[in-house]
Amino acid sequence: MNASLSYDPDVGIGDYSGMNFTWFYGEITGNYTGLQTATNDSQPGLDESIIRYFGNDSGIEITFNTAPLLLNRTYVVKLVVSKDYRDSSAHQIIQLVKGDPPEIYQR
Repeated sequence: MNASLSYDPDVGIGDYSGMNFTWFYGEITGNYTGLQTATNDSQPGLDESIIRYFGNDSGIEITFNTAPLLLNRTYVVKLVVSKDYRDSSAHQIIQLVKGDPPEIYQR
């Protein structure tokens, strides 16, 4: 996973000084149809109550072990970028389907 396109709008593209990149990975454990919800500012968000997080990492670019992931399950990777008192997050939904090797579909 790569967050190198993230930037601080007050500083500009390519300057990551003071920025922290934290990644969380988990499995969607609830009703997938209820995945999208509205956040406080009325933007689409992710219903965190249906996610069971099982790992985390930090850095602008990470590689995580997909070996324990199971076919026909829905997973999510959440990136939180923070600097000073500000933070922003983004979610990547991943579905692992049968193939040789297994294929990963991202939304």
